[in-house]
Amino acid sequence: MVILLNAERAYQWLADQQLADGSWWAAYKDNVVEKKDRRETNFVAYVATGVWHHYLISQDNDFIQRLMAGGRRGHSICDCPAAR
Repeated sequence: MVILLNAERAYQWLADQQLADGSWWAAYKDNVVEKKDRRETNFVAYVATGVWHHYLISQDNDFIQRLMAGGRRGHSICDCPAAR
């Protein structure tokens, strides 16, 4: 499904942008950090919720395993059986 592939690309972009401490820059514009004076740690909750729902729909274990690696940088994205 095209929708699932687009979602996976978006989650991969988030994983690629995640900083070593688990945060993200607060704003991006055209794939460029807009301001480097603010970081967001709350994004992990949005990513975790989306990744979990994506898994529930797709049952794609490989996808959730790839995304969990990024979540472990700062905070565990989610504690779910599929991620173990």
